[in-house]
Amino acid sequence: MKKRISVILAIVVGISCVTGVLSASNDTEAPTEIEAGLDDINLSARTAFELGIISRDYFDKLNLSDIVSRAEFAQMLYSIIAAKQEVKSVNSSSDCFSDVSRYHYAATEIGALASMGIINGQGDGSFLPEQSITGEEALIILLNTAGYKSLLKQTDFSFETFSRECGLWKYITQDTKQFLTRESVATLLGNFLYLDTLKMEISDASFGGESILKVYLDAEYYDEVIEAANGVSLYREYYDKNSLQIHNKSYSADGEKDYSNYVGMKARVFISGDNVIGVVVLNNKTLIIDAQDITDFQNNVYYYDENGKNRKARVDKKYDLLINNAYSSDVSQMIPNSGYITLIDNNNDTSYDIVRIDSYSAYVVDKVILDDNTIIMKNTDSEGKQISCNLDDWSEYQIINTNNAESDLSEIVEGMVVSLAPAGKERITIYTSPDKVKGKVRKNDDDKYSIDDKIYQMIRNPYLNGWKGTEGIQITFLLDRFGKIAGVEGFNHGEWRYAVILRCFERDDDNVLCFKLLDEDGQIKTIDADSKLGIDNEIFSSVSAALAKINENYSQFEKLKPGVVSAEETDNQVYDRISTRLVRYYVSAEGKIKRIDTPLYNSKYEQDKNLMLDDKDCLMISAKGRLHYAKAFPYMLRVPYDSYSEIPGEIVSGSNTKVFVLPSELDELNDPTAMGVYNSLSAAGCVDNKYYAASGYNIKSGTITDDVVVLAKNSGETSSGLNVGLYQQTKQVLNDDDEVKEVLCGVFEGEETSYEISDKNTFDVSKLQTGDILLYSLSNGKIRIDSIGFRVSDLSGTLTAEPRYVTLPGESHYFAKGRIILAQVERVEDGVGVLRYFDEKYPNEIMPNLKKSFMYSVENDREFNQVDISSVKTYDVFGDKADYIIIYQKEGVIYSQYIIRK
Repeated sequence: MKKRISVILAIVVGISCVTGVLSASNDTEAPTEIEAGLDDINLSARTAFELGIISRDYFDKLNLSDIVSRAEFAQMLYSIIAAKQEVKSVNSSSDCFSDVSRYHYAATEIGALASMGIINGQGDGSFLPEQSITGEEALIILLNTAGYKSLLKQTDFSFETFSRECGLWKYITQDTKQFLTRESVATLLGNFLYLDTLKMEISDASFGGESILKVYLDAEYYDEVIEAANGVSLYREYYDKNSLQIHNKSYSADGEKDYSNYVGMKARVFISGDNVIGVVVLNNKTLIIDAQDITDFQNNVYYYDENGKNRKARVDKKYDLLINNAYSSDVSQMIPNSGYITLIDNNNDTSYDIVRIDSYSAYVVDKVILDDNTIIMKNTDSEGKQISCNLDDWSEYQIINTNNAESDLSEIVEGMVVSLAPAGKERITIYTSPDKVKGKVRKNDDDKYSIDDKIYQMIRNPYLNGWKGTEGIQITFLLDRFGKIAGVEGFNHGEWRYAVILRCFERDDDNVLCFKLLDEDGQIKTIDADSKLGIDNEIFSSVSAALAKINENYSQFEKLKPGVVSAEETDNQVYDRISTRLVRYYVSAEGKIKRIDTPLYNSKYEQDKNLMLDDKDCLMISAKGRLHYAKAFPYMLRVPYDSYSEIPGEIVSGSNTKVFVLPSELDELNDPTAMGVYNSLSAAGCVDNKYYAASGYNIKSGTITDDVVVLAKNSGETSSGLNVGLYQQTKQVLNDDDEVKEVLCGVFEGEETSYEISDKNTFDVSKLQTGDILLYSLSNGKIRIDSIGFRVSDLSGTLTAEPRYVTLPGESHYFAKGRIILAQVERVEDGVGVLRYFDEKYPNEIMPNLKKSFMYSVENDREFNQVDISSVKTYDVFGDKADYIIIYQKEGVIYSQYIIRK
């Protein structure tokens, strides 16, 4: 319990700056990011970071123990001075100090401070910018800034004694003679903000007797409870998303910072005019309780369990309630099904004033219907009906992935866990989690299980997939956003599973029949058969008889490995061999294979069409053909070869489609980067040159209930080096040595950027025009133009010679390693486009993931910008005046796309 609470502290309500009493105060290791976080440093240092006086590094780390140089300190101090005041033009730093050149990274700041008389250097004309700064040096510079320079010279008062008495050295444990760490500097600069200045002149204006905070930042602060922020309010259902409210007054809170998680907490709020410039949380007493540990809520008291001990927490009679960041008065939700309760005491009395409930329900996804904006779950309600969520039922919704980035419905797939967190009746947030853990399970408690000695707690009402909590079996837990068990897969009891059969043998020591299978989760498993094994609806009690029957049905076990294609085999022979390795099996509650169905390809049903097909439980091999799958879109195209394709055109694939991709060597399955077995087509990534395919359909009452695709893979050639870019202009720039170089500007690798032009360029770049599509390569950071792929001015170029796509030599089919497509978009639905080609011999193609594009528009003053695919002029609406679209695709993945508007 204690460890779980500490880990989710920042996740639940984002209060990484909270200090105070937590229920997770003992016997746990705090995560690294919390150890190095703002909550472990003093108020002054937090203030300096919050106001941007001292910055985090590129990786968002504080680096508190790093030593600060004199140049870095000058930059930090200058950020205070120049925040609101207009600093006069200054002499170059090289005019002030001999060792600070005009190209030094802090030249501007050092020059400005020197011109203002704040820094004087070493007395010999040098500044020593890279030398570490001591406490004494920093204090002198700060007192000079505050106007105390002449006063201290006129008196015998020690500047160090003065600094301590006025609070500059408060919270700092280092000696003033030591080099200062970033934490000490942050603390020092935070203290400096509250220091009162002597009368001084800045930019021809006089100041005096006011704090540094007021003089330089034109700001003041209030220590108040935050009543509302960024759309979250303690007192009403809706609140302005760009405002923050304290003591019944609203202030503008524009910008990237979100203060909504601070609502209900006492904080120091920094105000400049009517704008919030920073917020630092003060010492609130905070308690976080897992909803599943709560036993009762009565008379404003929470009763909960903590490591087997009964605890209670009293809530103030006039408490404020937030549920999923929305104001609420619904006391019936005080104990959510799953989630966390955060209690906040912001006035240091004996009870908690704020109750923030993070409530969610976690489900396992069965399928997503994009056209209907609906997610259907594998979980069922009390009446046995599958639970679903239609996003159109909500005025506002948001989908958040595991990286805390906004996502969309197309990224939610079968088997993923989604956590639904409604806020009132209007808004809902959906958190996705693809996390899984596999292994042998052991039970630790009523709702806790361990795999590999790591304990996982199970949510209330998870998707158990027929599992009864049996210990000692291999299982896959599906985890929600907090790492709790929300569902189970990989447990075979109660449903049919598919596999490719590798071997069947009798174990010598105990007369048990064993199956070695390549299973749906990409693992090779050995599973014992039940003593009474059903094979194609016939029961076998004898191990030898069952083994003989299986060897009869799977007669080519020893000939070749599944993914190896022999040069002597025809396509048809390869198809037959791969097809007859497919098996469907059913596992009992004891974890043993109870029944198997073998393929009916070439069976008596195929040979004699007059026989009635037993459709109760059968596996039927039905179609032959190469397979092309449009990634992340629920359609696949079956490309015929020979005369074997019985199902041409588009075939819907969804939650009931499983794909087996067999590598050339089975030991490749132990390599996580190898092609294994996947539960959906999108995970399979069918992109290599050669595939031999067969489909198995499970038929019940004449209806196809499952589609299983088995593919054998031959290794293809290496990826194409082809690159496609959109040209904007050529510029001449100066490098660091003041040498002139030419750079090409445009969109390369899908981003607006520029590259220096290679000396080995074979193309005359002076002939390029804005909007040209270039075929190029990169070497040592320089760009080489191979040719123009498409010119918008006269619709000429390489792409027009072959209107479908340009590929590597010898590749002209769906499985090309790289292709450039020139087309028009016939229509767009949910980010998926139907491409229309100019030659009728090529059929329309479905292209998913058409989201952000770069557009070059002649009609709009040669505009060059990024647009959403919904902006494209489609053929359905504009006919021949529709936009051209150029798509660069490599190994089935879209690398870049450009819209050309004439």
